Amino acid sequence: MYLESIKLRNFRNFKDAEIEASSGINIIYGQNGSGKTSLLESAYYLSLARSFRTNRALYIVNEDAKSFTLFSKVIDDNGHGHKLGIERDAQGTINIRYDGNNLSRISELAQNLCVQFIAPENLSLLDDGPGERRAFLDWGGFYHFPNFCSCFNEFKAILKQRNALLTQKADSSYLDFWDRQFIEINEKLNAFRNEYITLFNKEVAPIIERFLPNYKISIELAPGFRVGDLGSQLKDALAREYVLGYTVYGAHKADLKFKANGRLASEVLSRGQSKLLVIALKIAQGMIFSRCCNKSCVFLIDDITSELDPEKVKLLFSFIESLADKHQFFISCLDEKLFNDFGTHHNSYKIIDNEILGIKDK
Repeated sequence: MYLESIKLRNFRNFKDAEIEASSGINIIYGQNGSGKTSLLESAYYLSLARSFRTNRALYIVNEDAKSFTLFSKVIDDNGHGHKLGIERDAQGTINIRYDGNNLSRISELAQNLCVQFIAPENLSLLDDGPGERRAFLDWGGFYHFPNFCSCFNEFKAILKQRNALLTQKADSSYLDFWDRQFIEINEKLNAFRNEYITLFNKEVAPIIERFLPNYKISIELAPGFRVGDLGSQLKDALAREYVLGYTVYGAHKADLKFKANGRLASEVLSRGQSKLLVIALKIAQGMIFSRCCNKSCVFLIDDITSELDPEKVKLLFSFIESLADKHQFFISCLDEKLFNDFGTHHNSYKIIDNEILGIKDK
């Protein structure tokens, strides 16, 4: 599935703009402040009804308007066209329509259009705390397993109830019922995550070998609890949990360990190498989704040349070209000249500049 066109009205600095996109490679170039990232943001919004830059709709609506509208013609993998539209006001009220019908759940958007966003700040996947790595892992679980979402939501509900009892310092007898459910749902969620990371390692290995041939990269799941022995952990930690007011062991504490030649990747790899690793991780997720759901993925790559030397840029471009017959790419950069060689090798290639967007650099 890919975006054939995007219309933006009062979205960021776009008052009224429209682009026709290639099904393969779309290069968006212009100076800083010209709207490159905002265009990527609009494609992201059409899939998830949220931004990768802010949680507040107020900051997305053009300063001269009360709401923004995004409209797209989406082509599915059978060649059929679909109409997708989103309207949201500054207070956050949202209306989503797909083929003329209102969507009651935002999650239905992601099922119709899958995007992967890759940007310089994604390096935090390696550098920062475990929250982003869990989100990365669970993104894959959501798309790969039909029952993952319900399992994950049940886990969150049980964890919330257990934490409430800890905050109230409820008698341990009240916790017994929820502990049994908590142990069971942790095992289920961890099984999903384990199965996915095993599949993921097989998918990402050849990409990493292409990008980082001198490193042996391993990706390991730390579940956040002792599998098969969570009950004992909860009992041993109960006194501390009463003091803290929250559960200290469980799948909410899970993490992914990215290692290069046996050491943490963040300690071994350069910035450019780290970026190539993150790109490999994101692309592998999209490819797993495509194979599982029999749908193509849309990749959004912001500021593609940052942190990369010319040889690594050339390596990355070559890999993207090899995927562009099956997946759509929107790639932003500062200078079109960087892509003179890149674009001549693929039939489905388009340049999107400020003239096409109908805006001026700030």
